Amino acid sequence: MKQDLTSDDYEIIIVNDGTKDRSMDVVNRVIVGSNNIKVYTQENKGLSVARNTGLSYAKGDYVWFVDSDDYLEDNCLGTLCGFLDGNLDILQIQYRYTYENGAPDKDANKTIILGKKTGKEVLKNGGVDIPAQFSIYRRNFLLDNNLEFYPHIYHEDVDFKPRAVYYANSIMSYNEVVYNYLQRENSITSKRGLKHATDLITISDRIYNFSKNFDIIDVSYFASVISCCINWVLIIIDNLSEEEKKGIFETLKSKKYLISAMKKSQELRYRLEACLLLFNLKMGRWAYLRLR
Repeated sequence: MKQDLTSDDYEIIIVNDGTKDRSMDVVNRVIVGSNNIKVYTQENKGLSVARNTGLSYAKGDYVWFVDSDDYLEDNCLGTLCGFLDGNLDILQIQYRYTYENGAPDKDANKTIILGKKTGKEVLKNGGVDIPAQFSIYRRNFLLDNNLEFYPHIYHEDVDFKPRAVYYANSIMSYNEVVYNYLQRENSITSKRGLKHATDLITISDRIYNFSKNFDIIDVSYFASVISCCINWVLIIIDNLSEEEKKGIFETLKSKKYLISAMKKSQELRYRLEACLLLFNLKMGRWAYLRLR
């Protein structure tokens, strides 16, 4: 709300995803007298559906998915809008970590894109930070390419962001920090269990099917994303019961094509790891956990 634009220049959409705490008491108190803030309430359906709901109601030329526990720098929107010329599909922004425990704020490693590039060019150079909130998107670009968040899964950004960047005809970066990314021990991203593992396998499948017919240059980035997902699963397994572990190993064995896809990765370490995992899944996992 503390921005250097008039209320006619931008809108704030708040999606109440079935909150059971007093968040809406805060919202209703804060929005009094504001004519550019809209609130939509739904049953709890998770972050993916909440973002899709916000996108469905948005009217602006560009959209920014700001998570509810993060915050923007004051008076940053005016400058950012200077880059949003109606042709740019994605503006990648810079962020810093902030902490509830009072630890000093820490700027993240910056994702700097030199000039305006196509999404494919950016992916060939290693891509951008995955979280969806670190980009501003042209709304019609998302709609025209059917880009929305896959519902009811964790790590939905890993599915969404690479596809969005791939489709972008134009992407560039704004190189000053404008997004404050809160780190909390009890956030939904800090708890890793069976559903996190199965969702990562689902995402790997979706990325594999999305990219399997690409040429080797285009597919290499997506192979690296699949590699990261599979490695994340290999780590999460330690948090699971013996029965759950067995189920995950059986799923990975039935989807060896995902591990084979790792051999097309941009990174040598993933290609070598794929060979070990294909030779013996448990032995390959043992080696990965000790060498990572």
